[in-house]
Amino acid sequence: MRACRQLLGVVTALLVLSACDSREQAVVEADRSSPEQPPALSTDQLPVPVAPVKEQGETPAVLRIGSTINLEGSNQEAQVRLWLEHVFTELGYDMQLEFVPGRRMIIELNRGIMDVDLVRTVDISRGFDNILRVEYPWINSCILAIGLRGQQQAYADATAQGKEQTVGVITGSPGFLSLIARQWPAAKITEYKSDRQAALMLQHQRVDFVVAPHVNWGGLRKASARPLDVYDVVTEMQGYMHIHKSHAELIPDLIASMKKNAAESAAFSCTTERFRAQLKR
Repeated sequence: MRACRQLLGVVTALLVLSACDSREQAVVEADRSSPEQPPALSTDQLPVPVAPVKEQGETPAVLRIGSTINLEGSNQEAQVRLWLEHVFTELGYDMQLEFVPGRRMIIELNRGIMDVDLVRTVDISRGFDNILRVEYPWINSCILAIGLRGQQQAYADATAQGKEQTVGVITGSPGFLSLIARQWPAAKITEYKSDRQAALMLQHQRVDFVVAPHVNWGGLRKASARPLDVYDVVTEMQGYMHIHKSHAELIPDLIASMKKNAAESAAFSCTTERFRAQLKR
């Protein structure tokens, strides 16, 4: 019985092999009699859809604009935002304005996380491969010495005598650091990140005064629980935008748009005479 089963298995296998040989021979004959066909592609050879590659210099629909000056709550905030909207809308872009502390702003701009640094008084492109300065001073800033009300005479005496004073300055602002070194050589510097922090430093007398641009005057007053005064308009500085190099093609049109809207930017720019006149009102 076992021998019969084994014999049946062998016969079945021979019949299957014979059928396979017949089908393969039919395919060969068909290939010979038909026109030459290209070889079939395997799944590994099929073209795979590829996402479009972003060309270098391509500008996003929204530009992230960082400011080391916290405009929130300042008298000039609405004016600056309106001006920026005019400038960048003319270029065909929307903008996202963000407050970013100074050192972080430089790092994120160089990495391309941010697209534009709104205002700097010095050229931060030096030493950074991916940062370009937009060579047009779009704002004139009054740099102020601000402190607690009633202590202005102490400031004036210490400044005149070259005594050591502790000065607060926004973090990551090399232009202000250079100014302080020239104006108050004996000063000790303490950095702050926001108007709120600066106001607390003044209230708790951790600093004798802070150095800040005029656009921060309103924000500092609102943040402080004690009255503040402007001790002095120290100097004026011109402010420049900086831009990531991937947007270098924007610079000529950006300068043209800023010049076109210069009358609007003059409304929130500052001169020493104008600011002192405002303080007397």
